[in-house]
Amino acid sequence: MRYLVLAAAILAAAPSQAADVFPSGRWYAEGSENGLQDQLIIENRADGTFAKIVRDSTDCGAIQTWEESGTWTLDADRYTEVTRTVAGNTVDSASPEFNDMFVIKVIDSDHATMFDPKTGSTWPMQRVATDFTMPPPAQCAS
Repeated sequence: MRYLVLAAAILAAAPSQAADVFPSGRWYAEGSENGLQDQLIIENRADGTFAKIVRDSTDCGAIQTWEESGTWTLDADRYTEVTRTVAGNTVDSASPEFNDMFVIKVIDSDHATMFDPKTGSTWPMQRVATDFTMPPPAQCAS
């Protein structure tokens, strides 16, 4: 019986830790997904909205950057984004393309990982300051 109570307490604490650390604030990630090399800055606001800067650096000679915005929610370790705009244009937020769910694993107060079940990609996340700008893409540095 004691083990069941202890297990329940541990499981109940895990989502709280995710909610205490992630997703609020500004986060940076760099990684590869579907053959694309991307960098992201995600700003999750307390009102449930997000603003994201995305940089596709797959072709170092033709780096593309755009902004996305929408809403976010967190249920236990499940972080969901519903994108409403891409590059200033309204998108069909009902489309699966613009509805993304990620599994969050908190490492510490400034680091987490975001696993995308759709692609199998895991994004290392780092909390960054409001004046943070993306570094040059690693694969494009000379």
